[in-house]
Parts: sequence; C-alpha cells; structure tokens
Amino acid sequence: MKHDTPDPALSQTMRDQAMMEVVYKIVHDLRGSVRAIAELPNWIEEDLQDARHRAA
Repeated sequence: MKHDTPDPALSQTMRDQAMMEVVYKIVHDLRGSVRAIAELPNWIEEDLQDARHRAA
C-alpha cells in the first residue's frame, strides 16, 4: 500500500513563500511609519511657524 507523503522540498517552498509574503507586508507597513516619522520635524516646524504668524 502506497502512502502519499508530502514532498519536503515542495513543503519548504510553500513555507518560504508564505514567509516572504508576511515579510513583505511587515516591510510595507514599516515603510509608511518610517516616512511619517521622517516628516514629523517638518510638520512641527510648519506648525510652529503658523503659531508665530498668528501670535504676531
């Protein structure tokens, strides 16, 4: 009687692909956060300039 055993190479390939999809999603989310953090000093500077103009 023959047993159908999963091909270890195929199984590893599927795990690798799933892992790459997870990594891609994480990197995509982090990229947006890093951009926002990089822009934060500009936003603060603009807000401070607006506040100075209103106070003058």
